[in-house]
Amino acid sequence: DAIAIDSGHVYWAGNYTIGSGPKPMSGAGLFSAPIGGGAATMLSANAWSMQIAVDDTNVYGSIGPWSVPIGGGAETMLAQGGTTFVSAAIALYGSDVYVAATPPGPPAIVSIPKTGGAPTVLVPNRAQPTAIAVDATGIYWGEYSYLNQTGGIFRAALDGTGVALLSSDDDVSGIAIDADNVYWSAQHTNAILSVPKGGGAVVTLTDGLD
Repeated sequence: DAIAIDSGHVYWAGNYTIGSGPKPMSGAGLFSAPIGGGAATMLSANAWSMQIAVDDTNVYGSIGPWSVPIGGGAETMLAQGGTTFVSAAIALYGSDVYVAATPPGPPAIVSIPKTGGAPTVLVPNRAQPTAIAVDATGIYWGEYSYLNQTGGIFRAALDGTGVALLSSDDDVSGIAIDADNVYWSAQHTNAILSVPKGGGAVVTLTDGLD
């Protein structure tokens, strides 16, 4: 299941499977519980997602994407104009939700206002984006190779310009950043790796994980 925390609560949502099209698995719904322990509260019966994120007012899910108030309520689909994105990953920065959109829709890096609005395709024609992180220095994401497109670890400015390949490792299931480096988990080699944000040598931090 997807999971996120803030200072007072832990939030989780039912997962999904794509197949011929995204659909919820068992356990669909968005829930919260006090971070110190306590009863779970259902915030939305219908929300489901591969990944969620939370800010001071809402929980955001990667299918759509959608938002739900942290106290519970109706889902709001954020992408206006009839577009729904299938996404394995989202990230929040400033006033926007950043989406790593995957097939069967057009694979791309997209931003959408947190309050809803027209999507902005920042980096089109990607392979299969699987993970994303954003800070003031730019957008960082990982992609599986897909069809004739080669994946890897990439970086771009917040407006999508200056796309740069940081690593050709396309075995990416999760990504994180700090002030200096990009970190990712390699799903099939069971390793955690890093590379400087500006590019450089890839370091294997640990491998052989179960």
